[in-house]
Amino acid sequence: MVGGGSYNWCPRLLCDLVQCPELRGSEVVLLDPNLTAAGEVKAAMERVCADNSKDFRFVVTSNEEEGFRDADFVIIAISTGGLEMMRHDLEIPERYSIYQTVGDSVGPGGWARLLRNVPVFVKMVEKIERVAP
Repeated sequence: MVGGGSYNWCPRLLCDLVQCPELRGSEVVLLDPNLTAAGEVKAAMERVCADNSKDFRFVVTSNEEEGFRDADFVIIAISTGGLEMMRHDLEIPERYSIYQTVGDSVGPGGWARLLRNVPVFVKMVEKIERVAP
């Protein structure tokens, strides 16, 4: 999981993932430049799994090639530029009387986010194709 140190999205997605019996016994790699945060998510998920008799192994890394190696699937839960850039996605259209409740997937804010994310995602996909064909 790219963004494995996210305190918001990662635990929510992982709590859903560990409910899938078909994935029992899986290794989940938490890939994040913030190893402290990813380690805290790992500890929380290990506790969730222990308390609910779920058989999963969690690994933390900041190395993309290591994180992607031999992956069966990759979940990307990041926003390039973070909340500071997303603020611009909403404020700039507002200057032109375009108001959005959410600017992460549609409208001008969604396009701005798309343009920031695509180059980052393409680089990740190239690595994934190379190390996890």
